[in-house]
Amino acid sequence: MSYLSIFDFPNAYVFFQRAVGAHRLWKRYISEFIKPGVQCRILDIGSGTSDILAFLPETTIYAGYDLDEGYIRFAKKRFGNRGQFIPERVNKMDIKNHQPYDVVMANGLIHHLNDEEAKTLFEIGFSALKKNGIMVTIDNAYCKGQSPIARYLSSRDRGKFVRTPEAYEALAKACFSKVESRVFHNLLRIPLSHCILKNTKVE
Repeated sequence: MSYLSIFDFPNAYVFFQRAVGAHRLWKRYISEFIKPGVQCRILDIGSGTSDILAFLPETTIYAGYDLDEGYIRFAKKRFGNRGQFIPERVNKMDIKNHQPYDVVMANGLIHHLNDEEAKTLFEIGFSALKKNGIMVTIDNAYCKGQSPIARYLSSRDRGKFVRTPEAYEALAKACFSKVESRVFHNLLRIPLSHCILKNTKVE
């Protein structure tokens, strides 16, 4: 069994996330970027095991989509009726009948997608949002000022499309006219650089 194959198992993935301090990442991510209100409607694309739901308000109306059926089963077992959990590929999602969302999240997903797939993701996010809604993404990145270890870890990531913050921004700007980005080097216990995009649907 290869090192990376352990993440095929939801329990192993959750254990690893907790070990590296993902809980503090999610708390800061939510408080500074998501800022959910009462009955905030959130679409989580590439939701994985939906760990972030544990840090969202109980009143959140949550829908998580992920291709991995094992991760979806894990999320359903853990969170039950706190949300909807759908095993579906990003470019196959049918959200035409959904009510508009306040927030669309794509956490740790874009660096797994090539440019065309990423543009499709942003198009889906844009169409799913209500006016002035936001799409927020977080991905590890190659950037100025990062440590050699952070750059090495990104080079070994399962995602083959780790980009610079400027490259992530360019993909988002194909759909969103208002794109804000921030870079962090200390969100986890391990040295890893992250780029967070906040994209607002302005019509």
